[in-house]
Amino acid sequence: MSLSYAFGSITASVSSSEYDHTTASYDQEVTSWGLSYTVSDAISVSYGQETIENNLDTADIEVDGVTASYTSGGMTVSAKAIGADNVDGSSTGVNNNNEMWKLSASFAF
Repeated sequence: MSLSYAFGSITASVSSSEYDHTTASYDQEVTSWGLSYTVSDAISVSYGQETIENNLDTADIEVDGVTASYTSGGMTVSAKAIGADNVDGSSTGVNNNNEMWKLSASFAF
């Protein structure tokens, strides 16, 4: 199930989904929300979070990220930063937290 609402230059969204396995320990629930803001015709920013709950894991996987983009004519420059905690399903695992960033440019001729 998902729901989004736009009011002017702001859009908010929430989502929830479940996966029910025949073995209850494999059940999974995913919830997420996001908020985006169109600053102008050329600039937009957004932020979102997602939580993945699995019955086999001792900790929920938590992901959050922010994106921004700038468009001028046929050029778009965008940046993205994402962080994830408890990616192995526990709060004490080695290399348990990950971060990623991306900068991109595209051109239309």
